[in-house]
Amino acid sequence: MLVEAQSTWNPNIPVRMLFYLSETLRRYIADTKQIEHSRSKVKLPKPELCVIYSGEEKIPDVVSLNDEFFDGAAEIDLKVKVFDKIDETISGQYIGFCKVFDEQRKIYSKGVQAARETFRICIEKSYLTDFMKSHEKEVIDMMSELFDEEVIRKQYDIARFDEGWQGGRRKGRQEERQKTIEAMRKLGISEEQIKAIYGNRY
Repeated sequence: MLVEAQSTWNPNIPVRMLFYLSETLRRYIADTKQIEHSRSKVKLPKPELCVIYSGEEKIPDVVSLNDEFFDGAAEIDLKVKVFDKIDETISGQYIGFCKVFDEQRKIYSKGVQAARETFRICIEKSYLTDFMKSHEKEVIDMMSELFDEEVIRKQYDIARFDEGWQGGRRKGRQEERQKTIEAMRKLGISEEQIKAIYGNRY
């Protein structure tokens, strides 16, 4: 079974699963010391491809590679089951946990606050209760780190944007200044006069 968890839907999931499956089967054949180009047919486990999806977008229960990418006209296909409902199954409880965590991250500015509140709500709603209770510290630490890492990454991206924007403005001003200087030269204004106007920026 190959499983991927997504909080934002990725339309390329069937292609990703194709890559995962291909690599997994290649490793399986090597690990079981089978030879795919021999005259004997290799023995393969039956694959199950699943996505646990905790986002808001409505996704079909099954996503097909053939339908999504070849309009059903290809000779090959690969189907991925989508689990997106909160229920009593492990995957359903995990989806509930993810949704609660996403909600708390929007409310709290600190990772540990979001993590503790997520933990409390999930215990109340019986989401992964046994696991949560037996690994309370690890779960809270992990969620706090994920939250703080996301905040840092966003701040870093904003800082990079600001730096690029400011750099772009500086470059634009320099180019405009250079054009003005060239125009002044064409008008016969001396280098001394231009330097007197622009000083160190000349």
